[in-house]
Amino acid sequence: MTKIKNNIDQMLRQLNQHVNPPKLNTLEANVWQKIENRTANTIGNLSLFWRTAILSSVLFAGGLVGANATTNDPALVVFSNAPAYSIMTLLDD
Repeated sequence: MTKIKNNIDQMLRQLNQHVNPPKLNTLEANVWQKIENRTANTIGNLSLFWRTAILSSVLFAGGLVGANATTNDPALVVFSNAPAYSIMTLLDD
């Protein structure tokens, strides 16, 4: 019986040495800090998602508008895909 009691006492001493009990005076502050960190990370990730979604939709809409735009301004004829004074146009005549 003494051997079992000594063995239990030894196990309790080893257990007590390995466990660091939490400090109760900072327990609540630590819990709120963990909650705040998780919330900040979630909000940051959602914010990045929405910014990226809005930017990509604006760029897509701008590309559609730009692709369908036609210009009748003679000053911008230089930028057309077949300007009037290009070599290919002059050779076709």
